[in-house]
Amino acid sequence: YAAGSMSIWDLKRSSVVMAVAANVTEEQNIVALPIKRAVREGTQQLIVIDHREVELTRFAHLWLRPYPGMEGTLLGGMLRAIVDGGLVDHAFADDRCEGWAELMESLAPFTLEAVVRETGVPAEQIEEAARLYATGGPSAIIYGLDSSTGGTRRSASRAVANLALLTGNIGVPGAGVIPLFHGANDQGAWDMGVWPGALPGHDMLADEGARERIGALWGAEVPDAPGSGSRAMLAAARFVDVVHRTARETPGRQVATVGRLIAEPGVPNVIAGRVRLTLEIRDLSMEGIAGLFAAIRARAESIAAESHTTFSFDRFYTSRAAPTDERIQERVASAASELGLSARRMPSGAGHDAQSIALLAPVGMIFVPSVGGISHAPEEHTAAGDVTNGANVLLRTLLAIDEAGL
Repeated sequence: YAAGSMSIWDLKRSSVVMAVAANVTEEQNIVALPIKRAVREGTQQLIVIDHREVELTRFAHLWLRPYPGMEGTLLGGMLRAIVDGGLVDHAFADDRCEGWAELMESLAPFTLEAVVRETGVPAEQIEEAARLYATGGPSAIIYGLDSSTGGTRRSASRAVANLALLTGNIGVPGAGVIPLFHGANDQGAWDMGVWPGALPGHDMLADEGARERIGALWGAEVPDAPGSGSRAMLAAARFVDVVHRTARETPGRQVATVGRLIAEPGVPNVIAGRVRLTLEIRDLSMEGIAGLFAAIRARAESIAAESHTTFSFDRFYTSRAAPTDERIQERVASAASELGLSARRMPSGAGHDAQSIALLAPVGMIFVPSVGGISHAPEEHTAAGDVTNGANVLLRTLLAIDEAGL
């Protein structure tokens, strides 16, 4: 459970604040304000546990610099020092806590000598930090655990909770714990429950009990379906894949292309709220184009339902399918054969002026090989011999068309 037990401005009432592996002034600068103000006013002592020199170290009464990732071990050493030094608030712990025997067993390896060896922090600093936190008055812990991951982070988080419980620094003004996420926006999003699958106070929407509690406070039923979130870019990426796969899986020689994609607002550190893109479909018949578009649109609707997004299509240009004239095709093939050249019949995958001319007169097209099969690119190149062959085929085709009076 990653929610804090106190408010940010309640930190001004703390006599002691311990900041653990948290670059607060950079990541959550509002959290740092009451701390710096109280330290300047002389009403608060600050302990910083961080291997880095962050801004708060300049305000610290005590700065402990463990090796990176060893914050959990250091906190375990402080717990052991509090127990061994008789600094436990037994009235609070005996009344409100369970598992004392298990905790004592878990602290057995955290001797002062072992912790000094593992963390690189001097013994007197560990003992002073433990004493100051346990006896200095209402004490608070803010922790980010920036250099910890996975199981190490979980162990350190438990150590933070145990420090607060053993010393009675929970549930009273100026005392408590505040876990910090990376960035103020992330922090606020979790606290306020603005994530699609979250509720205020770090409860999850999938938790029926949490929905009932929040619903009672709001006076309204909380839906169990996650909110939409900002999934436009993810949905767009899936749509591009769907366009590619649908065109490939459909029998025929059709082509479908997404050639332009614009994410809005287009700022590097802002998740796109809307994506505009182009879809172009080419085929030898309008029926084929219509069928492929219908299949793509149906899959887009499935993506929209799964990602809680919406798709809209605006047809801004239509170019009629323009099959070349069969009579011209025959004469092109005959011309190539007469010249001893090989030829194959194939549709053009790209748009050409011939599409417009076909509305006025019969058309045909002659393609010559591109080296490496690369066309419509800066690297495109056709050998001079192939250009000559193409010109000769064109000449013979024109003569044949003239002779036939087409």
